[in-house]
Amino acid sequence: MRGKYHQAEALWKQSLEARRRVLGPEHRFTFDALHNLAFVYLVQHQDAAAEPLLVQALEGKRRVYGPEDPETLAAMNHLANVYFHQGRAEQAIPLLEEAVRLDQKVLGPDNQETLSAMGSLAQAYQALGRVADAETLYQIVLAAQRRVLGPSHDNTLGTVNNLADTYLGEKRYAEAVPLFEEALAGFRRTLGLEHPSTVAALCNLAEAYDGVGRHAESEQLARQAVAGFQRVKMGELEGVAHRVLGGALLELGRRPEAEAELLQAERLTASDSTEHRKSMQGLVRLYERWDAVERGHRHASEATRWRSVIAGK
Repeated sequence: MRGKYHQAEALWKQSLEARRRVLGPEHRFTFDALHNLAFVYLVQHQDAAAEPLLVQALEGKRRVYGPEDPETLAAMNHLANVYFHQGRAEQAIPLLEEAVRLDQKVLGPDNQETLSAMGSLAQAYQALGRVADAETLYQIVLAAQRRVLGPSHDNTLGTVNNLADTYLGEKRYAEAVPLFEEALAGFRRTLGLEHPSTVAALCNLAEAYDGVGRHAESEQLARQAVAGFQRVKMGELEGVAHRVLGGALLELGRRPEAEAELLQAERLTASDSTEHRKSMQGLVRLYERWDAVERGHRHASEATRWRSVIAGK
């Protein structure tokens, strides 16, 4: 597959140069080639290479096609998603808001491009802490997808999972549980047990179960998630699963096992990530509870040490 992408990249580079030379830099076919070359970079996760091409394509298509043409809207959506994936949600939001407004006008509220743009906007809102705005959009998108695509479509299940994740972030565990259960059952049917989305849903449901006091079930699912992420070699997400497993074991009173899991989570997660901070907070909570039942051991000093590490971040 990688070889095909490299071949496509070379062909679109040649086409772009030829169109610039023969048709000129302002011709619509030249902007199409810019966009297509950028898309080849996007599918290879080369966002930095795609971004300047998408900026040129969007500016040119606005001039040549007009702001409401589907070609312009597609470039707008792609550029906004590049910003979002680079952690630049504040830049993505104005583009996505414009794209949603125009998609609804031109394509209609139930069009898949419209719903996709709304889902991306909800994710950007969520990333910036605008949880109420994100939740409202997810609910609108989910209702439309259930109606138009059906409850078992991958896009519908993705939105179910995203809405549940919003609830999880707000510690609204009871609301998150049925949605994560729905997402997990759907991903198992449509994607299979080994797919990363299925394994991630396992991990999410494990955390929600822990939040509602179903700690034994949380442990079982979290262990499956750890094994699943190990199989697909996704270390960062494996770290998340170790953290969730450690939290469940702590609630079950199995402190030495919880310590091993939380330390593994701290090792596997990126030092500048939210997940890394969560793993360290879990260690503080563990050692504080441990010290409360076993005074005079190292637990109080360990809790102090990890609090200092967090404070220094």
